Amino acid sequence: MSEPTASPEPSASRPDSTRTGPGRLLVAVYALFALSASARAGVQIATKFSHAPVAYVLSAFAAVVYILATVTLANGSPTARRIALVSCSVELAGVLAVGTWSIADPAMFPDTTVWSSYGSGYGFVPLVLPVFGLLWLRRWRRRASTRPAVVGTEDVTADSHNVLPVILRVSWIGDERIAISGVPSARTVAGLADQGVTHVVNCRPRAQVWRSGDLAAERAAFGPGRVAHAPMQDHGLRQRPAVWAAAACFAARALDDEPQAGVLIHCTAGRRRSAMLTYAVLRLRGHDRAEAAALILRYRTEAQLVPAYVRSVERWLASPGLR
Repeated sequence: MSEPTASPEPSASRPDSTRTGPGRLLVAVYALFALSASARAGVQIATKFSHAPVAYVLSAFAAVVYILATVTLANGSPTARRIALVSCSVELAGVLAVGTWSIADPAMFPDTTVWSSYGSGYGFVPLVLPVFGLLWLRRWRRRASTRPAVVGTEDVTADSHNVLPVILRVSWIGDERIAISGVPSARTVAGLADQGVTHVVNCRPRAQVWRSGDLAAERAAFGPGRVAHAPMQDHGLRQRPAVWAAAACFAARALDDEPQAGVLIHCTAGRRRSAMLTYAVLRLRGHDRAEAAALILRYRTEAQLVPAYVRSVERWLASPGLR
């Protein structure tokens, strides 16, 4: 049973990453400060700690904050972004507190820290850097929730006797680097890479992909190692893990191993089977049931989470020896 073609609704596109554009410069500056602050604090603590213990401990703390901010900004995952937000906030508070303390009580600072006098020894970059970090994270968050859907070129859905032209819409699920769409035709598969897709999970049955050629086109465009097949029938009943679980693990592993990866999960209309597989991937990546469902329904408004499909995922996740 194949899915009917749904009228697409506006949905969210993949947001800009913290590793793109100005984000790259931000990460580079943080990496420079992480390296310099770590080296300085290490030498000071190892060679002359008794001279200015407060200053050197604060220098070491600043180094830890810079390292944490660098790693989380470079990673760009939702969890990393939340940690980066905390790191930048702590950094800004630290610069203000230590800067004020060092001016009010200079006797406590016989040697300076990177945050002394609000970072004046570094051209006040330590003062403005967390501000830029917080602004960039705020900008990135706004794009994740407000940008419109990516609209592809005219495509053809060939799953029924009536071949109808439709517009392929790729709906990025917030900042999860997962997208849902209907089936792309062979001639539009190559354009998916321009929309940020690096891996594909095809949820259509074998007979359908053989007839339309979409799975073969995807493997030719992205390489067999970057395309997984979960040949599910859309019958509304329990989906056997043997059919789809390997594809869910494939997608989750790609997102974990490659920070720049973008996984497209599609069925025919991008409503039911693709929503189920996306739900499974989100659950594997640590989202609870409510969060996973809310993300899918928010960013792919035509999606339907079939109760039997959701139960199939939850039973599989609860099975012994899964992880």
